[in-house]
Amino acid sequence: MDIFEQLISNNPKELNWIDYKLKIDFIENRVDFLRDVIAFANSQFEGNQYIVYGVKEKNGQLELTGLDTNFEKDDSEFQQTVYENIEPIINISFSRHTYEEKNFLVLTINADKSQRPFMFKKKFNIIDQGESWIRIGSSKKKMIRSDFESIYTNRISPIEIILRDKQLFINNQDPGKLEIIIKNYSKIERLFTEVFLQIEDENGNRLTNAKMHAFKTKSEYQSGTFYSDFALSVPKQSEVFGTGEFSFTSTQAITVGLDKYGSSDIRYTFKLIFIYDEIKEYQFKFDDCTIFAKGAVLWKIQKHAKEIKTKGKKI
Repeated sequence: MDIFEQLISNNPKELNWIDYKLKIDFIENRVDFLRDVIAFANSQFEGNQYIVYGVKEKNGQLELTGLDTNFEKDDSEFQQTVYENIEPIINISFSRHTYEEKNFLVLTINADKSQRPFMFKKKFNIIDQGESWIRIGSSKKKMIRSDFESIYTNRISPIEIILRDKQLFINNQDPGKLEIIIKNYSKIERLFTEVFLQIEDENGNRLTNAKMHAFKTKSEYQSGTFYSDFALSVPKQSEVFGTGEFSFTSTQAITVGLDKYGSSDIRYTFKLIFIYDEIKEYQFKFDDCTIFAKGAVLWKIQKHAKEIKTKGKKI
């Protein structure tokens, strides 16, 4: 099921993150298009927001009329229009869909809500410089002073990540463990569907990438399969301390340069990458980190060391 089918199946009403339009009306006149984009971006909803073209909504019922012709314009043309006229930057993309032999278009608006408010940076047609709009419920309105004050008061803040001990510890073939403090300053819950640990050497060369499959705290333990069930939830305005467990193999022990004793002189850079809304992410960089391993995870390194020693004796 593609994004179009997911949207029409689960959302029969227009909300602050989804809008339905009967036809494409922004090819020649882009004023309403830009106002729609900026209004969605300024709403409090965090996540991808959508405008679906070719659908009529009335009293919670959807009529799938379709579009007269397939949309053939290049996405970059409209992204450029947004880039030239709105600040900060808002990312948009179009996807084309055929359903029941009818053509539809989905506009995805991907705005970093920590950057609100968004506004017009120059005069465009009848739009004035500094003009700003916001979507409330299923409608949009021009922003006034109280709207700006509300945004600044309730600004969605990025999270903060602290490593309590900048050492990745691997015992036997258990997951690599890293003690992490997650601070969520915003007034919304944060839900991360994937977390990665990227390890680099002192020169910035990427050595390996490990995926978190569990985050363990004193009060809860979240775990699942590597690819689908894992989720890390951080309540609003809270601080969570726990141990992130990352997949780490005997091959990766070689890749990062550990010796047969499980240590290394390398001072690593750790990059923690937190994924949300499928494609959005936060990245946090930590220098002067170390890795220590012991047990079965070192077997390939130790085997290689024995082979070298044996060859030396034969010579």
